Amino acid sequence: MVEDNRNCGLYYDNDCIEEFLKFSFMPILRDKLHREVGLWNLHRIRSSTNLKFPSGRPNVLFFFPEVSGTRNYTVDVDLDELDLAEERCCYQPPQSGCSYELIQLSEIMRGKKFIISSHT
Repeated sequence: MVEDNRNCGLYYDNDCIEEFLKFSFMPILRDKLHREVGLWNLHRIRSSTNLKFPSGRPNVLFFFPEVSGTRNYTVDVDLDELDLAEERCCYQPPQSGCSYELIQLSEIMRGKKFIISSHT
């Protein structure tokens, strides 16, 4: 979509425009992605002649590895250490996908009425 609009001269690379696009469309994209993940994890992987890859549903293979004759490879982690590592190493962008500054601006704008005038 962006590439088509850019080729038609309807889209310009601009940080402000990109932030508003994220603000507008990220919740929709995130919702659709979560639905696809849910469908993917419920689909059935067919049996294969390659014995390295088990068949079955991804969620079942992950949560119940013994069903496919393998072992559970999860490692227990101290939650305090995990929180500390996340705090020091991970940047969590806002859920909307846009900058905190744009979120603050939108909150200010929601509280006020703006009059858009055209110069004729």
